Amino acid sequence: LNPEITESTTIELPSGNKLTLKPIVRKNDRVGVDDFFPCAVLLNNDLSAGRPEILEGIEQTLLPPMELGWGDRYKTHHFTHYQKVAEQFAEIIDIDPWLISPLSRQCGPINYKERVGLEGLSKTVQEVLDSTKNYYETHDIPCKPFVIVKSDSGTYGMAIVSVDAAEDVLNMNRKQRNKMSSSKE
Repeated sequence: LNPEITESTTIELPSGNKLTLKPIVRKNDRVGVDDFFPCAVLLNNDLSAGRPEILEGIEQTLLPPMELGWGDRYKTHHFTHYQKVAEQFAEIIDIDPWLISPLSRQCGPINYKERVGLEGLSKTVQEVLDSTKNYYETHDIPCKPFVIVKSDSGTYGMAIVSVDAAEDVLNMNRKQRNKMSSSKE
């Protein structure tokens, strides 16, 4: 799927072994390499840069399906499902679900570079801080609350920041805003 690989390319590995990379080709509704068109295609790409056009509509089994790539998945969906599982599990083992499931809120759209949506984010951060503080006080937890702000589609720890005051998201410097705007390509 690497667009830079347009012909057979051999690279030498640190071990001294050689690895040959070949471009993927499409023939009708199948993809393959040279004259090899397998019945299944193993996809080792999180698709955070989007769905490769060459794989759209192929008749082969694609593992995992493109619908599971970060191009189509959002953390908010993950946390919605996780919350349900955590609540059910907490009920089974008779614990407070708060102990295993963080508060999660969605806000957006946000453009960190243009500073669009930061006021709404700041308000949401304050709501989560207040809820966490109330929980801490109720349960005698002597810690200062904090919020993890994550991009809905960032990967590999990119687009994530920890804040302990709502103003922190309003006062991000350019480097922090750029980090929050990044995602894996």
